[in-house]
Amino acid sequence: MTNGEGPVESPITDAGSTGAERRCRFATFLMALTIGAWGFAIWQRLQVGEMTVAVWNGLVCAAVVLALLGVHRRRPWGYEWILPAKLMGGITSLVQAVQGHPWLAGVTALHVIAFALVLGSRNAFYPPPPGAKGGDRASPPTFEQWLRDNCEAVVVAFVLALVIRCFFLEVFKIPTGSMQPTLWGDQKDSATSQIRGAGDRIMVDKFLYALKPVERFEVIVFRFPLNTSRNFIKRAIGVGPEEILLYQGDVYYRKPGDSEFSAAHKPFRIQQSVWIPMPAFDIDPTRREQGVKENWDPPALAEWSCSSGELRFEAPPGTREPDFFKLNQGITDGYEGAPSYLQRESNGDARIRLTARRDTSESRLGLHLYCDADDFWISLGETGTFRRVRNGTSSAEESFGPLPELAAGQTSRIEAMLYDGICTVVLNGRKAGEFVYRNTYAELDRTAARRRGIEFGALAGSCSVENVKVDHDLFYLSAPPLGGGSILSEGTPFFVPAGKYFAMGDNSPSSHDSRLWREETITYLDDRNQTQTISGDTSSNFTDLDMVVLRNGRRYYGRVETRDDKMVKVTLDDTTRLIPRSQLDGEPRMRSVLRVNDLSGTERFIPHDRIVERRPEVHAPFVSDEEMVGRAFFVWLPLERVKLIK
Repeated sequence: MTNGEGPVESPITDAGSTGAERRCRFATFLMALTIGAWGFAIWQRLQVGEMTVAVWNGLVCAAVVLALLGVHRRRPWGYEWILPAKLMGGITSLVQAVQGHPWLAGVTALHVIAFALVLGSRNAFYPPPPGAKGGDRASPPTFEQWLRDNCEAVVVAFVLALVIRCFFLEVFKIPTGSMQPTLWGDQKDSATSQIRGAGDRIMVDKFLYALKPVERFEVIVFRFPLNTSRNFIKRAIGVGPEEILLYQGDVYYRKPGDSEFSAAHKPFRIQQSVWIPMPAFDIDPTRREQGVKENWDPPALAEWSCSSGELRFEAPPGTREPDFFKLNQGITDGYEGAPSYLQRESNGDARIRLTARRDTSESRLGLHLYCDADDFWISLGETGTFRRVRNGTSSAEESFGPLPELAAGQTSRIEAMLYDGICTVVLNGRKAGEFVYRNTYAELDRTAARRRGIEFGALAGSCSVENVKVDHDLFYLSAPPLGGGSILSEGTPFFVPAGKYFAMGDNSPSSHDSRLWREETITYLDDRNQTQTISGDTSSNFTDLDMVVLRNGRRYYGRVETRDDKMVKVTLDDTTRLIPRSQLDGEPRMRSVLRVNDLSGTERFIPHDRIVERRPEVHAPFVSDEEMVGRAFFVWLPLERVKLIK
């Protein structure tokens, strides 16, 4: 073929290049098969709820798709990308084949064959340079050059990942429910104790606290002071030097030089992320009147009805007293699904959310939130008002506002909330009004009768609402319901030294945190009859365990489950050991032992008769700067819970 400027050669002219083309086409076909296989593997994992493996398989599939595109288009980067893509896919499929999915062994074989085919087809990926004569083409890299470049890339990536993990970013899994509902741990079946839902996977910023100090209410990750091999995640409640005080679920603090305890107000962005839903109090208009009366007392005089998923009500004519729907049950400190013994305290910090519409221009919607001595009345219409009445007397009334207009005939999203001594109104996602009614502990009327609740209704004309929901705030208990020897007492100050932090879980009724940490010092005789002294966390008492002694003097503790002529099986927690009988020094025997984790995290088993002295436990409630790992900031798995941590 010719044109006006001379002959034009085909990009592929020699037999070797033609063979390379055929090998590339076959490799492309095999890679397409592996993509289909990975899609099926992802579907399998999703069916059984293994989100982490499904996401990883998705990443492998994406890497193979990228390699397929590069090979199909004969791009040099496709040749370079084939090694990491096939290495990633081959190892992953092989591991999962060993773990109980044998069909993936075939996928491993496909990856190996496709990799070999592309590796032997370098000529197909390096076309002639511009202006070259037919048959001249760019010189492909030698195998040694290609291997060296890829090894350098892998080493650099590994070093970068190591640096990032050590100094900047690390991922953790939440195993327990101490931070629920902010962060969820493993969900276990109560009957079988089998895990039916994996805990949240989070990312932790390890560099942040090198630039700024820890602030109150931040979610921190730290090494457990009594066992530094374990990482804990809690919320910072006390930041030394200061005194802290807990009263009715709220936190108060006094810095050195201050005369009074100040109320610890959570920042609004944090507060909006920690509300705990109470679905039992939601109104379901689709169930007609019965769906309302289950948890709400309807107004005595106002007309109301449920239809088309809406609750519609009209203010009674000629009356000046509000006639509202009233929540007829107390709001507790628990969360949905928590055992009843963890839902005992009355919580006055609550929020009501609803979608509302004023039917006419004269209509006015009213909300009433009250907590002990304080009543908050919110009126929304053409102009909004916001007032507080203290102890039920008009002489103690304060008005604030005005609030933005609630347009007639249009639906608006409304939130009204009490928390940490603050009353806030939010309209359509924007803060419309806020009143701080308690700045200090001294302003709290501790003699007032405990009365807490929520009401809503029409002050004038008719209104319609839907999606009525109730939430409550975190409630920090001085001591868990089941006891445990808390270092805190309700309403009693507690000092946090400089450089130390007092940490608590959001699920404070069942959180093992600063309130309960106790250190014990034990002196005992070791196997050589030498005196040893250790300190650590003794969270368990004496336990009867089988002791297996080997001929070399080593000892194992656990439960001897099966015995035969050749082997002894010893199980402790999730660890199982099979020990040949020929290595035993005598038969296993029962011993009463104390399991102790020392400060470094080493677990020791101390027989009862070897203990010389066991000193009384002392509280060890503080986290130090040296034990701080970083701030948790992001949930990345499971996918349905991906969010920023606030």
